[in-house]
This record gives sequence, C-alpha cells and structure tokens, in this order.
Amino acid sequence: MKCYAQFLGGSNYSYPQPDEYEEFDSLRDVCDALWRRADFDPQYPCVESPEFLVFGGTPDGIYPCDACPDYRVYVGPRGGIRKERLS
Repeated sequence: MKCYAQFLGGSNYSYPQPDEYEEFDSLRDVCDALWRRADFDPQYPCVESPEFLVFGGTPDGIYPCDACPDYRVYVGPRGGIRKERLS
C-alpha cells in the first residue's frame, strides 16, 4: 500500500504544513523510518517523541495532506513502534 506521511519530531520541530509529506511504499517502510529517526539518526537531531501521521490516499488538491490521517505511527511507552488506526 503506497502511503504518504508527515513527520512530527516533537517540540524541537515545527508542525508540518499540509503540502509537506514524504512518500513511502508501505506502512512497514514508515515504521522503519520512524525507528531510524527515533534511534538518533544524524539527519534528524534532537527528535523527541517522534511520530508519523500516515495518509493512505494520494495527496492532491491545494492542501494535499489537510484531511484526517488514516494511521498514527509512534514510539510506544516501552520503546516499540506502535500503529494506531485513526479512521
């Protein structure tokens, strides 16, 4: 399932704009990307409570990812990657 996601890096990062999204080939790729960023990826320093908002549909229109996300992928309380279905 091709999906589109917005990265939320916690208080050290600004909230993404509706047209700022990343494209992934699957939900598993989103989980892997979150794991790398939560595990001190040098490209994303100072990440605190990272999460992805994942959209299943193709982002189109003036504000592509301005709808409700389908999934929330985040780091759980014991350090594992959690997927939560939102809609």
